[in-house]
Amino acid sequence: PENCDLELKKMILELHRNDIEVIIQMNFNESVNQTMMIDCLHYWAVSYHVDGFWINTDVVPQKLVATDPYLAELKILAPKAFDINYDYDGKVPRFSNLVDYSESFETVARRFIKGDEGYLTKFISAFAKQSGIQAKVNYVTDYNGFTLNDLYTYDVKHNEGNGENNKDGREENYSWNCGFEGEVRTNKVKALREKMMKNLMLSMFLAQGVPMLLSGDECLNSQDGNNNAYCQDNQLGWVDWKNKKSSENFREFIKGVIAFRKAHPIFSNPAELRSMDYLSCGCPDISFHGTKAWYPDFSNYSRCLGVLLCGEYAQKNRASRDDSFYIAFNMHWEEHSFDLPRIPASTGWQLVINTNEKDARINEDGEHVMGRTFMVPPRSVVIFKASMSPKDIA
Repeated sequence: PENCDLELKKMILELHRNDIEVIIQMNFNESVNQTMMIDCLHYWAVSYHVDGFWINTDVVPQKLVATDPYLAELKILAPKAFDINYDYDGKVPRFSNLVDYSESFETVARRFIKGDEGYLTKFISAFAKQSGIQAKVNYVTDYNGFTLNDLYTYDVKHNEGNGENNKDGREENYSWNCGFEGEVRTNKVKALREKMMKNLMLSMFLAQGVPMLLSGDECLNSQDGNNNAYCQDNQLGWVDWKNKKSSENFREFIKGVIAFRKAHPIFSNPAELRSMDYLSCGCPDISFHGTKAWYPDFSNYSRCLGVLLCGEYAQKNRASRDDSFYIAFNMHWEEHSFDLPRIPASTGWQLVINTNEKDARINEDGEHVMGRTFMVPPRSVVIFKASMSPKDIA
C-alpha cells in the first residue's frame, strides 16, 4: 500500500509516546550474507527507531551482533541462549542487551505446575538460574501457542478454522483441560482452572529473570483452543479488552503479583543466586525444601517443593534488606503438610497468598501462621513472609 512505511513510522512513534517499545522479528535465511544481516538490522534501527530485534541465532553471526556498538543500545532476543566464546582482557563480559528468549522456562514450568513426573529438579534450575553473560526472559505463553486461559481449557489444539485440517500449530502444548474439554459452566472446574492459572503466573513472576506476560492473558483472553491464530484477523485472533467483569478478579490478582515483585528485589537479583550463606547471616540466599524443611525430595515422582528466599541478599539497595519469603509448591493432587523452616531473627511466618482460596490475591498483611507446619491444599501455591521481631526490623 502507498505510504505504508510512513504509517509504520507513525505507529512506532505513537507507541513510544505511550511508553511501549517495539521489537521486530527478523528471521533471516541462511543464504543471506552475514554483513547484509547486520546492515539490515542497522537500517531498521536507524530508519524506524525500533527498540530491538528477535533474531534466529542459528544463522545470524552471534559474535558480530554481541560486539556491534550500535546494536549494543538495542534489545536482541533469541530463541535460545547466545553461545559466545568472547574474552576481553581475560574476563567474560556481560551483554545486558542480549536476551535468552527460549521456550525452556515455558516448557518446564507448564509441566511442573501440571504435575508431570520428573520436572521438579528441572523447575528448580529454571526458577533460580540466570543466563550468565546475558539477560533471561521467562514466559509461560507467547504469541505462538495457547493463551493462558486456553492452556487450562483444552487438552489439544483446535485449529480447524485455519484451513489446514488441524495440522498446523504446535502439537506439544503441555496443557490440561482440568477434566473437561472446552468451556464449562461447572463452578468447581472453573475454580480449578483459575487456580492453575494463578499457580503458573506465580511461578513465572517470582522466578529469577525478567517475566513476560502475554497481552490479553490478564483478562483471560481465549482463542477457542486455536494455538496458531496468526491467520485469524477476526474476533478469534483479537484480544477482547471488554471482557472486564468476568476477568476482574484475575486482573486484580495479576496487578497484585506485579506490585509484589517490584516491591521485593529478592525476586529479581541481578547476580546469580548461589545457594550459599556467603554473608554469614545464618541462611543461604536461596534454598530448596521438601515437605520436611531443609530436606528437599528430588525423587522422580516428587511434586512438592519449598523455596526459601532470604531477604538479606537482596541487591537492589544494600542499605536496607528485603523480607524473606517461603514459597510452597504442592503440585500433587493430594494435600500435603509442609514444615515451615526456622530462619534467624524470624518469629514465625505470615500468610501472603494461598491460591486454593476463592479470589486469592497477594496480601502482605495476612494472618500469622500458628505452629511450624502448614497444610498445603492439592495443586496449590502458598507464599509466606517471615515475621521479624521489632528489634530486627531496620
